[in-house]
Amino acid sequence: MKFSELPEPLSAKCRPVFDQIQSVFTGEFDKTIVEGSGISQFVFLDKDLLSKCKIPHRGITELDRLSHVVHQIDSDCSIVPKGAIKKIPLKETRVNEAFKGLKAGQAFDISSYCHFRAPQDKAKVDMNARNQGVYNNDFMDEACSDLPVGTWSMLKDTSGAVSVMRSKLWPGFYSYHKVNTRIHGCFYVGNGCKALDMAFMF
Repeated sequence: MKFSELPEPLSAKCRPVFDQIQSVFTGEFDKTIVEGSGISQFVFLDKDLLSKCKIPHRGITELDRLSHVVHQIDSDCSIVPKGAIKKIPLKETRVNEAFKGLKAGQAFDISSYCHFRAPQDKAKVDMNARNQGVYNNDFMDEACSDLPVGTWSMLKDTSGAVSVMRSKLWPGFYSYHKVNTRIHGCFYVGNGCKALDMAFMF
């Protein structure tokens, strides 16, 4: 199999269009799913929505949607245990060799996890701008602050030694951490559709 790097996501102004597409992927990467004029056989896009978006003249292909979905899932869902990643004086993030894993009382609490991405929360952005994020376990956005409330479900495996976090925003995404070890990771086995109605489920 030959793998290729995904193209950079289209402008954030196209995000509302992608959010409206709730059909599964066809597997045809060069298939045009939204014409440059805004016409699509996959979703109805009203004039009000199109006026706020900037669709390329060439239109939007399934590859563009795939790139958007992959990057969006990575941004919304990739979480790590607090302390597993450190920020050094060079303003770079590195694996924290001193991290030995979360204890049982922490591993099953979503407040013990943070997003592995550039901070978006204003308080975290300001803290990093003051260089106070160096060797600070709280320099990244906290998963417990995600909106809407209830985005994550915390599960425990049968051994009671592995915590599993399930995303309700992107069904099919799971993150895990083994208590008192450095072992943690995540994977996605969904259909590429975001749960846009999640905010109305509580």
